[in-house]
Amino acid sequence: MLTYSSPLNQLNKVGPKTLNALHKLDLKTILDLVFYFPNRYERYETASNLNNLKINQAVIVSGQIDLIRNKKTFKKRMYITEALISNDSGSLEIIWFNQPFITKTLKIGDSISLAGKITLSNGRLLMVSPTYEKIIENKKMIHTASLVPIYNLSSGLTQKQLRYFIHQALEIIKEIPEYLPPEIIKKYQLLDIKSALNKIHFPNTNLDLDQAIDRFKFSELFIFRLKSYFVRHELDKKLALPLGIKLSTIKKFISSL
Repeated sequence: MLTYSSPLNQLNKVGPKTLNALHKLDLKTILDLVFYFPNRYERYETASNLNNLKINQAVIVSGQIDLIRNKKTFKKRMYITEALISNDSGSLEIIWFNQPFITKTLKIGDSISLAGKITLSNGRLLMVSPTYEKIIENKKMIHTASLVPIYNLSSGLTQKQLRYFIHQALEIIKEIPEYLPPEIIKKYQLLDIKSALNKIHFPNTNLDLDQAIDRFKFSELFIFRLKSYFVRHELDKKLALPLGIKLSTIKKFISSL
């Protein structure tokens, strides 16, 4: 059973190379990982109607794959993966560059969610190199949500990998030590530590994100004030050495000025 002190190589799909990439970020344990916060968030608007999309709109779309294939361009010698998705509202073309492995992951008939920008090419709307994930019942979307966390990375690590590891860790570990007193949490209406960690990484709404940020800002200030208190307390217990003052010598010096 994994705990917050477990090493990261106990997570699913963390091999030696990936573990080394995580160590470069100074991430050694589950606790390190879940406290590695995003530096920003990609924001997407959910679009259910595929026939009512706008150019340069950052959207989440979903549908069923009707076509997916790889082809190689001879001039630039690159692979292009083409796909066509559809739902009750219409259809949309998708293109990825130099990612032929996608056809091993996605198949015709799969239901998928995609996050990216709508572009115009040769008079038709399409999505170029969007983030994708399969739609599975009761599975939370972590790569194609309305707020997608973006992290600082090291070489050998991708955003999707890091999100997957953090989500896995938050799902598995049952207990994270709470370091704020319960009366403080209640008084200031703060999130508990587990809820705050879930919402800072995978917020469903702007309110979720604001609540998580408020919790961790308060925690930083609380810990800083607590440290200051203990420093002052230790100083108060110390006695200063008496300083001998030669008053007559000082007066003589002053009168000579």
